[in-house]
Amino acid sequence: MMWLINLCFPARHRHLLYHLCLILLAVGLPNTATAQPRNDLLNAAYHGDFATIRQTLENADHLNADPQLASLLKDLKTYQQHEAQFLTQRKNELEASLKKMRAALAIGHVEDALINAIEAQGQVEDSQVFLQHQEIIDLVSEGESQAGKTELEGNWLTALGLYRKLEMLYEPQPRYKTHIDRITQRVRVISLYAPKKINELYSQRAKTAGDPEPPP
Repeated sequence: MMWLINLCFPARHRHLLYHLCLILLAVGLPNTATAQPRNDLLNAAYHGDFATIRQTLENADHLNADPQLASLLKDLKTYQQHEAQFLTQRKNELEASLKKMRAALAIGHVEDALINAIEAQGQVEDSQVFLQHQEIIDLVSEGESQAGKTELEGNWLTALGLYRKLEMLYEPQPRYKTHIDRITQRVRVISLYAPKKINELYSQRAKTAGDPEPPP
């Protein structure tokens, strides 16, 4: 499960306010305050390398005599603590969503598995990297297969639901728009000219896939 760790703990863009504070700090520190060259400290601030900045502050000889530096170090420690808690929570939520996805797929509930995959995708830093993992590729392939099969069988609401979930995984790219538009038009025609048939389709969907989606 190393890919979970890579997804949850990438290099993150740091809060702009902290960047500004740390850059100003790097510029303002006297040369005797750190063994690192001033440019290295400035570079660490620019890239959000909080570990280096924190170590520099903790090793600063004049830290106790400068209340601003002491306050910044305290704020930095608090930020890092909150960041660690956030990443841990996000990792746990990602693992929980993937576990539900696998369980749903194991019993043939492809649409539910896609919903769980969408939830998992919301917990990662890079959604495109998420889509490249074999487990997700296999799920997408199964979703496409089920969508095509149910459309051919005339189960258009289920097919539409599957294509919509697949589309959500690839947003904002309109990967399945043609399929969605085609089936949506068919459902509208059926709703207009064969309302009894559309009610049957909604009932069928309610039994096989949980709550039905609202009419398009």
